[in-house]
Amino acid sequence: LEIYDPATGTFTAAGNGLVARDGDRVNILDNGKAIFVGGRTTADNTSVTDSVEVYNHLTGRFSPAGSLITGRRDFAQVSLPNGRVLVAGGLAANGTVLSSAELYTPLIADVFSDVPINYWAYDYILAIYNAQITAGCSQEPPLYCPGDDVTREQMAVFIIRAMDEAPPDGYCGADIFSDVSFDRWSCKYIKRLEELDITSGYGDGRFGPEDAVTREQMAVFITRALVAVPPDGYCGTADPFTDVSYDRWSCKYIKKFAELGITTGYGDGRFGPDDYVTRAQMGVFLSRAFLGM
Repeated sequence: LEIYDPATGTFTAAGNGLVARDGDRVNILDNGKAIFVGGRTTADNTSVTDSVEVYNHLTGRFSPAGSLITGRRDFAQVSLPNGRVLVAGGLAANGTVLSSAELYTPLIADVFSDVPINYWAYDYILAIYNAQITAGCSQEPPLYCPGDDVTREQMAVFIIRAMDEAPPDGYCGADIFSDVSFDRWSCKYIKRLEELDITSGYGDGRFGPEDAVTREQMAVFITRALVAVPPDGYCGTADPFTDVSYDRWSCKYIKKFAELGITTGYGDGRFGPDDYVTRAQMGVFLSRAFLGM
């Protein structure tokens, strides 16, 4: 393998793959790694392989990534918006043209050791990671902390990144709230959230950066980030959920939140407006609101 640097116009050696192959397909995954799939291992057309390997551009190393269900060469392969890779058609070892297709799902365990592939919110967390909305809660070890509550400053970061509105360092020239100093790590995100009229804080000069976010607060933040503020009386005289009355201050936002398809509540008629939002739930809300899942 060789890597071309357009800045210098030169190639440099990048090691060897685990399996020599021809007639394979290569795609760049959302995490920047390259996946090499199938192909043949010799000039003999019957030497079709089902092997798959991934090249890590950061370490310069190849690692195995499971196997195809059906070995194939000269097939179609495409990256999907959800981070998966679709493999379809091609030729089998006996020369038969294949009609079968299969999906490859990158292991998020490479990124977050506390989010196994069978975790209920796996797809959503993978999606916001691939979209660079989150890098997790810890780098060493790599964790996402799905059961932790989301704080208001974390919420600001998530939403601003999801909107692709991340400001540069030094964006805060002064304290924007009495409890958010200009040099606080999250200041630039909170300031941008206020500028976009998504929040005005608590109304007493505070933002509460370390306070946990409730589900109704999250409905307000995300709804305001997506659409115009619903008018007063939007709920009419009907309760959208058994625990959200039509005259509750946040009803218009929660109703709109549900209409946008971002939430269906707990599935038993309740929304849980006063419950805190976990990081796993946040992954679901963000993926549905900003990534179309």
